[in-house]
Amino acid sequence: MTTLFTVIACATCYGDPGSPMTRGLNLAIITMLGVTALVLGGCAMFMVVLARRERRCAATEGVS
Repeated sequence: MTTLFTVIACATCYGDPGSPMTRGLNLAIITMLGVTALVLGGCAMFMVVLARRERRCAATEGVS
């Protein structure tokens, strides 16, 4: 009725830290996190630049 199957996980699933596949996956995750941080940082910096520019324009026009 029941059959036992031998299941062999890959190096990534099993967690062999020395495997090239695991190292590549870890590097891919770090790269994706870095790209995300750069994009979010760029958006935040753009908002800061716009706020400074708006403040500077308001000061030169005499509008508060």
